[in-house]
Amino acid sequence: MSDLVAWYCGLNQDEQLRANLSAAYWITLAAREPERDLEALRRLNELQHKIIEQSTKLLSRDPDRYPDQFFAEMVIEGLEQAALDASRAFAA
Repeated sequence: MSDLVAWYCGLNQDEQLRANLSAAYWITLAAREPERDLEALRRLNELQHKIIEQSTKLLSRDPDRYPDQFFAEMVIEGLEQAALDASRAFAA
């Protein structure tokens, strides 16, 4: 488990929500970059969809959500594939 995944898993639900919203914000900035092709934009859109879904479930305290470690790894991988700094995106 990476340090960033361990950090995310150690957050309480409110802190995870804040981290998720920060990552979603950075994705909107990345999507504005003119050099992104359509497929890259689709991947960013799908990642943002998953972040919003997880955030909605955190807000409602829904236990039927992605496990923390799986979710963090998925988001970090998606951010890295988009050439975004995951630690910066989560911590803004």
